Amino acid sequence: MGEASEYIKALLKLLPDEYAIPLYMYDLEGIEQKTISEKLNLTLPNTKSRIQRGRMKLKERFLECCVVDFDENGE
Repeated sequence: MGEASEYIKALLKLLPDEYAIPLYMYDLEGIEQKTISEKLNLTLPNTKSRIQRGRMKLKERFLECCVVDFDENGE
């Protein structure tokens, strides 16, 4: 994994487990959402919601700690 993924792992540790664990499993380990829901004993919609909320919280943490420049397209 690259340097960016190491920063992401560190930021994930700052999130509550209910968001960090499904997000880590899906985005970093590549586990399917259905499998995550089964392993964590969650419904599939709940798993999807936690992944989305986790991404939003991760973005908030990232923007709090890092300087980010965007172009006119927001990229």
